[in-house]
Amino acid sequence: MGPKPKASSSKLTAPPSTSTSPPSPPSFPPISQKYLKDLKVETLLEDQIIVVHDILTPQECKAFISFFDTLSMTPSPPAKRGEAQRSNGRYSTISPTFAEHLFTSSGLSSLVASWPSVISPTRRKVQGLHPNIRAYSYTEGQLFANHYDVSSPSPLNASHSSEWTLLIYLCPPPPAPPLQGGETVFHLPGKKGGEVVVTPKSGMALLHRHGSGRECLRHEGREVRKGVKWVLRSDVLFG
Repeated sequence: MGPKPKASSSKLTAPPSTSTSPPSPPSFPPISQKYLKDLKVETLLEDQIIVVHDILTPQECKAFISFFDTLSMTPSPPAKRGEAQRSNGRYSTISPTFAEHLFTSSGLSSLVASWPSVISPTRRKVQGLHPNIRAYSYTEGQLFANHYDVSSPSPLNASHSSEWTLLIYLCPPPPAPPLQGGETVFHLPGKKGGEVVVTPKSGMALLHRHGSGRECLRHEGREVRKGVKWVLRSDVLFG
């Protein structure tokens, strides 16, 4: 069952995503066509946290890791006041072509097509993925402290803005050491609290709500204890 809209309120936020586009976006590896019937979708928290297993094949994961290894990663800037500490390497580019390819070829377009907007359930519809495509690398000792993801407008259409985070985990295959740590952990509100822990698996996608209100849960990327965690990042746009 698709997510339901929720009310909103204000919160702390993560550092904003900065995107300095190169003269032309790089040529991303191709993704083979998947269909909704092929996707193994698991709801970890209704309307909030959804994982999709094997959205990329092992061969595609290997190709993306090799590709990311060629990019000029920059260290995350020091956190400003009110921002969360993060210590990973990052790269970003504006690529509407790859955003569309990822959205359609992965099967995500069919999965999220009917998801409602939090801002305006009757008027705003899914418009695809954010063209700001990001690659993150977390090596041993690196992490992303507790934070909230904020909505980001599309640089190509001001009426479109993001409401869900999309993370696709990529873990190097053997003989590289297996990843230890690096879990994405969501902290539940209320007196009882609790956690939802997402353990990265290569080729798995994580989708979670974000924004400036109650729709976004406080979460963190725990320290990588061994190995390397690569992440392909975009967001689901509504408009």
